[in-house]
Amino acid sequence: MIKALIQTLSSIGFIGTGEEIADILWLASHFDKMESDEFEMIQNRPTVKKVPLKFESREEKLNSSQYNIPRKKLKQSSKPVRAELHPAEQKETIISDKNDIAFQTPGAPALSNKLSISRALRPLMRKVPSRVYQVLDEEETVRQSAETDNWLPKMRPESSRWLDIILVVEESMSTIVWEKTIMEFKALLERIGAFRNIQCYGICTEKKQIKLHMGIGHKAIKNITRNPKELIDTLKQRIILVVSDCSSKAWHDGRIAKMMSCWSNNAMCSIVQLLPYWSWDHTGLNRAEFVYLRATQAGTVNDSLKVEISYKSDKIVKKGFSVPIITLETASIHSWAKSLAGLGGICLPGVIFQLPTSDICLDQNLEEDELPKKSLSLEGKMKRFQANASPLAQQLACYLAGVPLTLPIMRLVQKVMLPKSEQIHLAEIFLSGLLKRNSNDLSIPSEKAKYDFTTGVREYLISMTLLSETVDVITKVTKKLGCFIDKQTGKTIDFKAILVNPSLVDRVSINEDSKTFASVAMDVLRRLGGHYTELSNQINSQIFGIYDFSEENRKINLNQRRHGYLNTLLKGWGTPKDRMTVGNRLSRMGDSRFDPANYYLPADKNMGFVTVPAGKFLMGSDEKNDSEAFKDEIPQRGVDLSDYQIARYPVTVVQYKFYAKETKLNLSANWKNFNTIDNHPVVYVSWNDAVQYCKWLTKEMVKNEINCLITLPNEAQWEKAARGPNGQIYSWGNNRIDPSKANYFDTDIYTTSPVGCFPDGASIYGTMDMIGNVWEWCNNWHDRNSYFDNQSVDYSTKESETSRVLRGGSWGNFAKFCRAANRLIDSQNSKDNYIGFRLLFSPKNGRQKK
Repeated sequence: MIKALIQTLSSIGFIGTGEEIADILWLASHFDKMESDEFEMIQNRPTVKKVPLKFESREEKLNSSQYNIPRKKLKQSSKPVRAELHPAEQKETIISDKNDIAFQTPGAPALSNKLSISRALRPLMRKVPSRVYQVLDEEETVRQSAETDNWLPKMRPESSRWLDIILVVEESMSTIVWEKTIMEFKALLERIGAFRNIQCYGICTEKKQIKLHMGIGHKAIKNITRNPKELIDTLKQRIILVVSDCSSKAWHDGRIAKMMSCWSNNAMCSIVQLLPYWSWDHTGLNRAEFVYLRATQAGTVNDSLKVEISYKSDKIVKKGFSVPIITLETASIHSWAKSLAGLGGICLPGVIFQLPTSDICLDQNLEEDELPKKSLSLEGKMKRFQANASPLAQQLACYLAGVPLTLPIMRLVQKVMLPKSEQIHLAEIFLSGLLKRNSNDLSIPSEKAKYDFTTGVREYLISMTLLSETVDVITKVTKKLGCFIDKQTGKTIDFKAILVNPSLVDRVSINEDSKTFASVAMDVLRRLGGHYTELSNQINSQIFGIYDFSEENRKINLNQRRHGYLNTLLKGWGTPKDRMTVGNRLSRMGDSRFDPANYYLPADKNMGFVTVPAGKFLMGSDEKNDSEAFKDEIPQRGVDLSDYQIARYPVTVVQYKFYAKETKLNLSANWKNFNTIDNHPVVYVSWNDAVQYCKWLTKEMVKNEINCLITLPNEAQWEKAARGPNGQIYSWGNNRIDPSKANYFDTDIYTTSPVGCFPDGASIYGTMDMIGNVWEWCNNWHDRNSYFDNQSVDYSTKESETSRVLRGGSWGNFAKFCRAANRLIDSQNSKDNYIGFRLLFSPKNGRQKK
């Protein structure tokens, strides 16, 4: 009966303590009986059949049919019955919905350090004299009676637990990842018996209006809105823990800070930060001042905490209300508990929030900061995610792009593909802004809610993932879920088996729950191309009864993917290794940047040549500005050059292949081994090879009525195109080289990369890959005179001199060798897998083809 009463009270939004419920029952027992007329009126209502509660005795239970045990066998048993101990079975969560995939996930604990946390909370497990309840003091009563002959009872305050605790849980999109952790933490607090009372409140911050309600979870959201002042305890014996990752908009605009400000005078309020400390700067806490806080005595409320020092400086911080920050780690909780108990003068990390200018009002919509709303583009979102997210989170996002998104499926992918990843990595994806919830109905349980990537993100992530890895994700997930069933044997067929033996598709049975996964599988098959496209049509026909991918649509999809890959390169999305992967795929599909009808030169009206205007520039290095300068770069001086046109990219593999085919040049085995991808810079070419290519291309241009001279640039022309007129150290300026700007040793690629995939490293004239990737031949001899006389263009051979100059550094060099002024000496006959070249275009008088 009491359990039914508690459930009824909970349904109307009242979650009382045991003491409060006892008071309700006591009050109800003292109501007068109903008057007879009222009783008759109630009797006239439609009757409801009541089922009397039947309390069976032990004998009746044994005789009942639900215990299928003969009575005689129990009597005949002569051995004493012993209670055996068994390990508790770990429950499994079954997720099933009409449109979801029904499967079981292991019920592993979300809070793994429960025992150590329980021990860390021991300083709070103490009792204090009650201010309300009293008990008979037997010893004092006896003493008083014996001494004074006064037989009156002597009372003393009853010992009671010191504190009660309230969990205030923010229920935002990202905190659903931590829902299980929060519930286990609440259960732990209840189990250790350190607190008088434990209650839970939820904060809904999805809209402008912030709502505080009793209880947590999708059902509690409908409860009545509460005023934050209801949580205030005038006795100052209450702990309020605000559990959040502090990433929602309500932290950035100060709404939650306003709510907490009314608790600072009368409570020990702390923030339980779900994210690790290194990510706090990226949350709404960055609006506050990070400080260290120290309690002066046991039970110090927030307003009485002493501010020790700012995290960032020794300066005095502004006035405001202070809030300690703890995490669900043993050391953090132990320090917090000792500080509350007044032991040791421990300093806690915390923040100082500025005092709000107005009182909080939950009955009206709070105005947001009047800041211009900027909607990030796909490029901006991905750059922000890649800059802030951990490598494991980025890898997990790529894996999730191949599956439909619900929390159980995300955890399953996490478990089978990245077993070392943790909740924080999944939370990073929720916090990235790349996900959206399909339904705004917060009453849907978080385990059943469906999510999807925002527009373009899924396609981008799939393009950044190796096809084999995407197939591996789908294979492992579909195998766990049993999506593809063999009609003949009833056994599960995994995705890879269908790829290896496409004839199996005729025997596959796909149920309603698995159609979403089958649709994703079809996308992967279409990416494979060839006969797998027909296989995807077969599965599509089996599920939906139609073929919706004709040859025309396949071409459209191919062009869309090619365009997406090209955007990834030109806009610098992803990591260098990601761009290299995408560039290699683009090469296999046909890199549209290069025109096969025009010697595979870049497909623009200038054939990929950019103009460097006439004028002086600073050549060489200044020791004061560049401490890594070598002697043969010094001194820095002004050099005057006329205008010229230089190639945007170094000569590519496909350009040189076309030349070899046209001239019937016999390419060596080493050349073929080092030059396997068409849009990479050609390597393993000597200075003589480069000069022969220039002569051939000049003749071809003249045949096509383009009167010009194609040569190698001299050192001055190369250096000005690379660094601009002001003598900057690198193409992009004087900021030191890093892996986002060039392919060098620290980029960890250790081979050539597709040309143009480091747009952040471009020069002011638009030339690409002049720093790193490959060393580039220049026309000069290597001697001091040629370095100071850079206007000469000389192809003649000197018997006494065979050394030529290379510029720019390569994929195998350290940073100091990749400066724009650095010079490398090598024989003009030398070839290696890090040596390439770039072209110079010099128009001559005469007709020029447009």
